Amino acid sequence: MQGEDTNDHTQTFDVVITRVLDAPIEEVWKAWSDPEYVRRWWGPTGFTSPSAEMDFRVGGASLVYMRAPATYGGQDMYNTWTYTRIDPHQRIEFVSNFADK
Repeated sequence: MQGEDTNDHTQTFDVVITRVLDAPIEEVWKAWSDPEYVRRWWGPTGFTSPSAEMDFRVGGASLVYMRAPATYGGQDMYNTWTYTRIDPHQRIEFVSNFADK
């Protein structure tokens, strides 16, 4: 209704990312599901990922942690990935949120 303020200022956005990789599907799948693999690539160039706690199943949530290089302030940043759909070796859908440790 016009003029009604529900105090709910939450906005959500759907982001679809598609990428073709020249790698065996098993390795690509591990890059998203295995914490050791996630730690190797998570974050922009120069950032590190000290830990990734993966609960890779529909309804599960992963906590992924990255650290900015000193030249960018060295801050720690956390994200959760809550999985809504997993089609093995084909598709992963998840909700990503910023989090604290």
